[in-house]
Amino acid sequence: KQWYQRRVAITAGRLQLEENRLVRMAREEQARREQRDLEMQVLSVIKKPLEDLELTDSKPLPDLPRFENCAVSEDAFADVLMIVEFLHAFGEILEIENIPTVNKLQCAILNNQAPEEKEYFIQLLIELLQVAMKDPGFPQSKTPKTATGQSLTAVQLSENTLTEVVRLYQIATTWEDEDSLITMQTVPVWCLKPSQKASLMGHICNELLSSSLVATKLDDSQTEIDNLRKEKWNLECQIKKKKYRLRLCVDTTA
Repeated sequence: KQWYQRRVAITAGRLQLEENRLVRMAREEQARREQRDLEMQVLSVIKKPLEDLELTDSKPLPDLPRFENCAVSEDAFADVLMIVEFLHAFGEILEIENIPTVNKLQCAILNNQAPEEKEYFIQLLIELLQVAMKDPGFPQSKTPKTATGQSLTAVQLSENTLTEVVRLYQIATTWEDEDSLITMQTVPVWCLKPSQKASLMGHICNELLSSSLVATKLDDSQTEIDNLRKEKWNLECQIKKKKYRLRLCVDTTA
């Protein structure tokens, strides 16, 4: 009889343990289900679009000062801004020395510039041409040559040869400013109008966008931006989840 009672007690203990295990599993499943429901609610709140007037963390737009001492036309100034931004973004990988500021480049393309500003314009144009003729180069069907049959890439760039090299390069890369091309047949490149000089350098910068160095830099930058956006989105999701859980806890205790 004692043996039988011990067996009953052991069996009852095992049944109690199994019952406790099942209850614990049911509670864990319920907790997981509530966690999934909570995350779905949080995601629905995160993905819900908000109107601009409903934003709680909006910031006022900054007051941008007007650019002073603009001495060139609107189109020329637009080209100057583009050139400066391009050189600040890619000048290092293109090995362009002495990156200009807006004022410095604006003064360099004026026709009444000082000798040092004229020299800077010539030097910057030579650097841009040397890089552009090397990479991306010329279209296969339009490899330019001088009147003596010399390849354009073999010409030593200097103040004396710059105008003809620029003219042939612009013809080979289909520059649309026919007036400037005609003018450069008799006038040196630094005597062109400021708008023509800005357009000329802007065209070379546009050609350099096809450079393998620039393309690699753009790809690397895009990859970095994508990674930063993903990291930012993950952080924002974590912050919004914690805010939502905190709000639920406050509502529950209230």
